[in-house]
Amino acid sequence: MTASEGVGAGERAGKARRKRIMGVVTLLGISGGIVGFLTSKYSDNGPGGFLQGDLPAWTAILASVVIVVSLTWGSWKFFQVVDEVELRDNYLASTVGLYFYMILYAVWYLLWWGKLVPEPSHEWLFASTLAASLIAYLWKKLRP
Repeated sequence: MTASEGVGAGERAGKARRKRIMGVVTLLGISGGIVGFLTSKYSDNGPGGFLQGDLPAWTAILASVVIVVSLTWGSWKFFQVVDEVELRDNYLASTVGLYFYMILYAVWYLLWWGKLVPEPSHEWLFASTLAASLIAYLWKKLRP
């Protein structure tokens, strides 16, 4: 008996699903690399810091189109190929991320308005929201 004879239909379907998921994730990674390549040339690492250089209009438009098309298509394809457990984990992580963002932005904005903290940073809001979603996803995924 060979190894392939012991593989059932469910195992083959699971392997095919994982392959489709990795294909979608790989294409999303490539599109992120394209955006990074387009914008890295113009990022100024001097005073002012990360992402502070002037970005030409054509680069901003092209990078924006790549982001919108790839994330729209990638999300649609991803949710077509995942199973109900992965879908549930992603829904939880998305919900936690949304609530985290709404609370953080509202509180930070009000405190800024009251002159208690600096103006809300879009980069920090994005990164911390992404981190909160990732933590929620991993908590749900890795918990026994």
